[in-house]
Amino acid sequence: MKKKKSEKFLKNSLQLLALQFPDIRIRYGYETVLTDTHIVELIPDECDSNETLLNACSAIGTAFSARFFCENVIFTSSDNSLEIKEPIFEWNNGISEFDRLYNKMCAPYLSDSKEDNNTEPLVEKDMLRC
Repeated sequence: MKKKKSEKFLKNSLQLLALQFPDIRIRYGYETVLTDTHIVELIPDECDSNETLLNACSAIGTAFSARFFCENVIFTSSDNSLEIKEPIFEWNNGISEFDRLYNKMCAPYLSDSKEDNNTEPLVEKDMLRC
């Protein structure tokens, strides 16, 4: 199956989000019942009160809408009725404390590494390990 540019864009953006917020588990899925709707689940539920995280999600949503105006992205928490049964991608799930600290240290250096409109992966998992 050919990957959609919108999926690549979200994967790249969510990789950076996971680096910037290593304590937040991020799950990404695509809802086939809703037309062209990408769902991003943020866990734990307390992330709803994290203003910096909400601003980052808003920026991703705005950039996504500007590029892919025929598709939608929804950010939700685990207690919402929109549940991702089979995530396509998942970040910060069972990450070790070493990896969490390393990712947190690397995030400021990786976030400006490529153009905003690029859909190529910004960070590969192998790059984040010693």
